[in-house]
Amino acid sequence: MFDEIPKVEFTVTENGVTVYRDAIIFDSMAELRNTSQAEREAMFQERYDNWKAVVEAPIDQEETEPVEEA
Repeated sequence: MFDEIPKVEFTVTENGVTVYRDAIIFDSMAELRNTSQAEREAMFQERYDNWKAVVEAPIDQEETEPVEEA
């Protein structure tokens, strides 16, 4: 059986290299149709910005160093 998944895929490329790929998945085709192109682009931008903030966040050394037990 074929299940339709209402989604819009997007990628971010820099210098011809794909650096980020994701998709917005909707609950129904009606929900997908009811979102404008501008709304979808805002969703894409928010997801990309959140991902980029996580990737570029400095790593806390205290969390990554092994803990010596006595």
